[in-house]
Amino acid sequence: MYYTRNINKDIEAYIINTTITKGLATKSTKAYKCDLNTFSKWIAQNNHRIISNNIFTEYLHYLKDVKKLKGTTIQRKYIVLKSFLNHFSKKELINEKFKFINGKRLPKTLNSFELQQLFSALDLQLQTQKNYHYKIAIRDNALMELLFSLGLRIGEISNIKLKDLDNINKTILIRGKRNKQRVLYIASEIVMNKVKNWLKIRNEFLPKCDNLFLNKYGNALSIYGIGDVFKKYKLLSGINPKATPHYLRHTFATQLLENGADIRSVQELLGHSSISTTEIYTHVSIRRKKDVLTNYNPRKCIAV
Repeated sequence: MYYTRNINKDIEAYIINTTITKGLATKSTKAYKCDLNTFSKWIAQNNHRIISNNIFTEYLHYLKDVKKLKGTTIQRKYIVLKSFLNHFSKKELINEKFKFINGKRLPKTLNSFELQQLFSALDLQLQTQKNYHYKIAIRDNALMELLFSLGLRIGEISNIKLKDLDNINKTILIRGKRNKQRVLYIASEIVMNKVKNWLKIRNEFLPKCDNLFLNKYGNALSIYGIGDVFKKYKLLSGINPKATPHYLRHTFATQLLENGADIRSVQELLGHSSISTTEIYTHVSIRRKKDVLTNYNPRKCIAV
């Protein structure tokens, strides 16, 4: 069991430890801390001095039945809280699964028309902008092309250093979650040329760091800056207004599977530690094949 008298201090210690050992991004660290602080407040409101498996279950039911949170949100909180409580227990405290947590949502993707619209908007900026805005368009093209063609997370592309890019072999070193590294190959000449075009003018942004992509002040382009770039072209292209940069990663993975790539290879390309994380894309692929076979099956042409 876990005694709650020092829970706030324990939360701070856990956040520091987890951030270092898992290499969490700032956004993830904030999410962890928010989840744990919410749990701490609930503990105080209900005057729980000891946390057992049963009380932990009670809290999860509170999130579901009272707070009306989505299953995926509860699932995230469950993972964080389970890790926190087990960290401060001499033996594993939380050791059961909760059946009421909903399954994972299918990944949201862009269709072929939306992709065409998005990259047409990028190319149009190159053709119409001048001076400083033209240079920004060169950067944005290279950024968005890499983001999609390699299925990267925005945190990964933000952290790419100049030394990580090998122009000769067309490879790039990616540092994923928990600092897990993978080397990816830039197979498209179009993408490679756009990256080279950016490198030719990168020094004009007066770099203050060695990150591949820079903002207008010469500092590393942050995940928020990348989000702003995506939002800009999302609006210009008129695609799904709810789309996020992660839609590109989902689309990348789904199209690989639909085009015949094996799931193990997709797992390696995405940098997933577990294949179960990658398997969600097979459901999308199967669903689309089902739609095609239902609507366009040649058997419908036979009368008997």
